[in-house]
Amino acid sequence: MFILKGIEQLEKAIAKAKKVRPRVEFDHFGRYRVSGSKGYYTVICRKDERGYKTVACTCKGAEKGLVCYHAASALSLHVALARREQVALIKATSANEMNAAPYLKPSIERPVERVGGIRIN
Repeated sequence: MFILKGIEQLEKAIAKAKKVRPRVEFDHFGRYRVSGSKGYYTVICRKDERGYKTVACTCKGAEKGLVCYHAASALSLHVALARREQVALIKATSANEMNAAPYLKPSIERPVERVGGIRIN
């Protein structure tokens, strides 16, 4: 397991993931199956009790504390899903706020003299 502090720590793992192109399967949000040289590995992305973003993989390299390409691959899917969820939440919140806004009856304070290029008398 490692604590995600920035993209810099993932650079080598990302480069290897681009080269190997492992298959990433969605299990549920935060849990992914990633193909590797010896079968599939489970990668778990979550926030711990202190609020740190952590990534854990069941491969031998990750057990030694290394950032593996399985984790980098799963993390890219995890981030994309989290962003999609965040956008959906923002849209739903905005729609609810619009529906909760009070209805104001339209009113015209001065007479309309022109509509488009037509003069109204």
